Amino acid sequence: MRLGISSLEEANQPGNLQKAEKYLNESLNIVNTYNLLDDSKVILMNQLSCMYLEKKEYQKTIQYANLARDLEKQFPNPTNRVESFEFLASAYSEMGDSKNAKIYMDKYTYLKDTIRITEKNNTDYSSNILLQDSKKNQEKISSIKIIIISALSLVALLFITFYWKKKNKITHEKYEDLIAKINHEKQLNHDELYNKVNKSNASVTITDETVKALLLKLKKSLKAQKNIFVKI
Repeated sequence: MRLGISSLEEANQPGNLQKAEKYLNESLNIVNTYNLLDDSKVILMNQLSCMYLEKKEYQKTIQYANLARDLEKQFPNPTNRVESFEFLASAYSEMGDSKNAKIYMDKYTYLKDTIRITEKNNTDYSSNILLQDSKKNQEKISSIKIIIISALSLVALLFITFYWKKKNKITHEKYEDLIAKINHEKQLNHDELYNKVNKSNASVTITDETVKALLLKLKKSLKAQKNIFVKI
């Protein structure tokens, strides 16, 4: 069938119309022999109709176009139906049957416009879907960026907090070391002063003989004062 269609697309080339008829009829025999019934048989009927239209055998054009229409009811496809209407309108027009030609031309035009509008709507719908998907992807990317920025900010905050605490700890330790050093130096100075005082006190020593002599002098002095007081 594909070989027949290929030849039919260049029907103006010598011998191509005969090739198209040969391949399409062979395809029809295969379909009938194996009782193949599907959408491809509708296409085959339309291609046979088109081929006989090129050969100016208009009755066969109408015959196969109507067969295609009947089969299309079992396998609905607007594209196949619009081709059948086109071939019927062309065949009736060539035969001078303006009434039927107009009927099928109107059907062809209406269905063609409907297909075009549907395809446009489908295209618009697909575009909207793509835009929505793109928007969702952008939102997802934005969300990921926000999460990454938030995570990095949190890491930076934790790092700053850790660094600040560590720095404060080091400063506090230095301060405590300094206080301990100052206290140690004070203690050393105090001990040194105490030792000096002790040494000084130790250096002022009074012997027992001196003490006795002093006491004797004091006793004599008190006795002399007493005698003076008695005379008075």
